[in-house]
This record gives sequence, C-alpha cells and structure tokens, in this order.
Amino acid sequence: MKLTVNRSGLLAALAAVKPVAGRGTLPILSNLLLVGKGNDLNLTATDLDVHLRVKIEAAVSKEGKTTVRAGLLFDTRPGCGGGRLVRRAQRAPAQVRRRRQAQET
Repeated sequence: MKLTVNRSGLLAALAAVKPVAGRGTLPILSNLLLVGKGNDLNLTATDLDVHLRVKIEAAVSKEGKTTVRAGLLFDTRPGCGGGRLVRRAQRAPAQVRRRRQAQET
C-alpha cells in the first residue's frame, strides 16, 4: 500500500479515533486498521465494544491494508509541519514520511 494524505485530514481522523484506539486489553487492539482503496483512506479503531471508522480523502497509488500501532501515528503528529504525509507499507516495517509543500510568498 502506498498513499499520500493531506495533513489536516489525517489529524482530524486521528482525533476522531483516538478515544477508542489503544483502550483494549489485547495487543492488537492498540493498532489502527488502515485501508487504502480508490481515493480514500479508512482508519478503524476498536476496543471490541466500540468501533470507530473514519474515511478521509487520499491519493492512493497502490491499494492495500495494514495495521499500525496507534501510538506511532499519534507520536508522528507533533513533528509534522505543513504539507502531505506519505504512507508506505510492504512486508517490511511501515514508513511514514512527511513531504513539505512549497510555501508561497
């Protein structure tokens, strides 16, 4: 899976799923399910009692799905300036990179 998302859209989606993400007692419940398909990224969090799914617009170059430790994405937030985030997941550990947009003067 490879996709690019707008920073503000990702921050809003993370804020929406944060109340549920990581609340469960099982290790897998501390992950977010990311599904990139078409022009959308779906983020899903659950604690087995409550399920939250948020859909945001994304430029998906390679469709797929993966889980990512919620803390990894929440910890990425403060270091992200403006611009877009690129998410790439293969069989190796996932990568989250920030791309800066050119600032207009």
